[in-house]
Amino acid sequence: MAGGLIFDRVRAGWDVQVYLTDPGELRALAILGVPECRGLLSFSIGPGNPHAIVAAADIYAHAPRLRRVFATHARRHQAEFAIWGSDDGAYTRPGWSRVEHRLSQAARAFKPHALVAAGVSPDVTPTELFCGGSQFADGAAPLFHLG
Repeated sequence: MAGGLIFDRVRAGWDVQVYLTDPGELRALAILGVPECRGLLSFSIGPGNPHAIVAAADIYAHAPRLRRVFATHARRHQAEFAIWGSDDGAYTRPGWSRVEHRLSQAARAFKPHALVAAGVSPDVTPTELFCGGSQFADGAAPLFHLG
């Protein structure tokens, strides 16, 4: 789960947009500071370029439009991109590698509460692992550290 990454980016003032296949119970996202959530069918990249695009592996695998967005932004070196979850095939894609996000102390405090709200074990590690790449070309602070 990318809860620590979400929390840290919301707290840092990023415009974080969360899209879910089934929005359902949103209390976990509210704990992480996400102001609203959208259904995946409404997924679109607005004007300008996102700094980062992060998706769950199961959503990435079943959403061709999302895969095209990843490919376009990666090819143009416009955004960092990552997926989390069990998509082992992603680790073999050219330009992709294991990357990690080191959770802030605040994220490590809030994430367990969000996990409990989501009905998941509240075990939290200091880092969250992803598969992706750091392709952002304009000198912004990196989203991930190479793992």
